[in-house]
Amino acid sequence: MTPIGPQPNVDRAQLMVSTSTDELEEAFMRRKRRELEQARMAGAGEAQQVQQVVRSQEKVGRNDPCPCGSGKKYKKCHGA
Repeated sequence: MTPIGPQPNVDRAQLMVSTSTDELEEAFMRRKRRELEQARMAGAGEAQQVQQVVRSQEKVGRNDPCPCGSGKKYKKCHGA
């Protein structure tokens, strides 16, 4: 039969080591969560107004002649 009573000091030391590693892991996870939250907040500045592009000429279609003057279709010349 095994004696019932307090655990030997070896088990107690192992328990302390496992507790300290658990505490270290928990502290590491807290630090990583905090870093991730700060990284998310870093780009949360003022939203900039988006500028819309205004073309001075009409858009060139794929099958239209190329504006460079080669005589080829745009898709075969500069549209590739």
